[in-house]
Amino acid sequence: MARLFASASSQRFDKDVGIVTEAPFTMMCWFMALDVTSAFVLMWLGDKDAAADFFTLSAAGHVAGDPVRATARNGGTSFAAATTTGYTANVWYHAAGAWASSASRAAYINGGSKGTETTNVVPAGVDRFRIGGNGDSSPDDYFNGRLAACKMWRAALTQEEVQIEMRQYLPVRLNWFIVLWPFTNGYVGNDSTGLHMLASTGTGTPTPIEGPPIPWGYMSRHRHDSVAAIVASPSWSSLTLLGVQ
Repeated sequence: MARLFASASSQRFDKDVGIVTEAPFTMMCWFMALDVTSAFVLMWLGDKDAAADFFTLSAAGHVAGDPVRATARNGGTSFAAATTTGYTANVWYHAAGAWASSASRAAYINGGSKGTETTNVVPAGVDRFRIGGNGDSSPDDYFNGRLAACKMWRAALTQEEVQIEMRQYLPVRLNWFIVLWPFTNGYVGNDSTGLHMLASTGTGTPTPIEGPPIPWGYMSRHRHDSVAAIVASPSWSSLTLLGVQ
């Protein structure tokens, strides 16, 4: 239960709205990269009409040590928290970034190897969310590999919470939870809350493929292939299960 993204075809999923526009928030996902020589953006949140305002969770194969990075940029230099260990090709890893404030961000790989960064950065004009690449006015760094269990919260999760969340598809912490895109076989990129993701103008749609070795959690096993997305209600106090049969 994952999607295989082809960077050569610029494959990605988009939603042109600022799902979150400022810290605090958390993004996380499972990923399997096909190489460790490229810069790969896993999840991106920023200004689609400029090239200098964004938040990214990325797999930085172009950097020594191949870390996971949680980045913020506003009009100039990017400031990234980078994990102290890296990833290798063709292996499943969990990546997480927690932005606690404009001057506090942390990156995790497999729930550990925590890296932090504290420069004050406030990206402006956030109006797009993308999975699988950089979504600004000069898009690049398209992901090449598998992605699954992409989750977001309107809160900065602790390291302990990251370690808990990486163990299953479904969210454990519901307080300030925003959305899950599990990328199941039945996922079609739509839901009923306005957070539907579109397979954008790249060639083809990311292909359903085998996912990471984690369970759904508390959901019944027979339901897993028909879940389209799980989204928090506007009151942030309950969840809507979409596409469950």
